[in-house]
Amino acid sequence: MNNRILGVRIDDIYAKGTEFYLKKFLNSKNFNMITPVNPIMLMISRKNPNFRKVLNSSELNTCDGNGISMMFKMASRSIKRCPGSTLVYDVLDFSDKNHKKVFFLGAKPEVNKKARENIKKLHPKLKVMGYSPSYEKKAEGRFFDEEEKRILSYIKKFKPQVICAFLGAPFQETWFYNNHKELQKLGVKIGLSLGRTADFIAGYSKRAPLSWQNMHLEWLYRLFAEKGRLKKVFPTLPLFVLFSLKDLLFHKVYKD
Repeated sequence: MNNRILGVRIDDIYAKGTEFYLKKFLNSKNFNMITPVNPIMLMISRKNPNFRKVLNSSELNTCDGNGISMMFKMASRSIKRCPGSTLVYDVLDFSDKNHKKVFFLGAKPEVNKKARENIKKLHPKLKVMGYSPSYEKKAEGRFFDEEEKRILSYIKKFKPQVICAFLGAPFQETWFYNNHKELQKLGVKIGLSLGRTADFIAGYSKRAPLSWQNMHLEWLYRLFAEKGRLKKVFPTLPLFVLFSLKDLLFHKVYKD
């Protein structure tokens, strides 16, 4: 079955279950990327073949957008949505039960700290550390050398099995991709890309009420609740629908 949209592979995490993948990745000898993919990321990858390559190298790409699941339905394929803001709690709960360490990378210092405090309330025994790097970036997916060394030194000292990155797309995914060999040497098993999810964990932003989520209208709630959201999603989302439909009709093939 071809589960690609705009040239990017999307996986159905619920086909085998979240626990299946977490067990598999945490017991492997390799570093594994878990990437919730949304329509904005797909539109970035459409113009950026390097980012598309990064996404397709990820071991697990979940469907983080009703627009994506809607496009698959139109192609007679079904993939259930699994946003990062839901997945992160499954990962943290599994990590706690299996005595794994978690490292929070990114977000503003106060957000990172508050997010860790809130997680400790839910999982008092979970070992979680965090660091908020400078947002001065050297290149795509890279910090300046001193900051890169600092980040990796913290990871080496703490020895986490899971890293939750709150650095925003496409930087966080590309950072994992660029550093996967070094992270593997350091014993990191999972790199989870989460964008602004730290804001939700910290309580600085709120997810849509369950009634909105159940009606698949969380995107509309965020449109009104978050300042600047309108400029971010328009015209990106309408164009995503247009290009996705075109690809479905003409079976366009992308080269990584």
